[in-house]
Amino acid sequence: MAQIKDAIINKEILADEPLPSIRSLARDLQISVITTSRAYEVLVSEGLIYSQPGKGYFVSNTQTEMVRKILLLI
Repeated sequence: MAQIKDAIINKEILADEPLPSIRSLARDLQISVITTSRAYEVLVSEGLIYSQPGKGYFVSNTQTEMVRKILLLI
């Protein structure tokens, strides 16, 4: 989650850009698919990403700027 948040904040991943699938990310990071799924669920609940059924997860445009400002102030 932290790596995805950092990438969004540093504009390495832009709004509406697709994220890796849960399975491919789990395989690349050598972690459980369940762990990856939970991380994506938390990011969705925080409003940083959104899901499009059948297409995957994408970076949200709505709160990205607000989160970036808050984290840069810390």
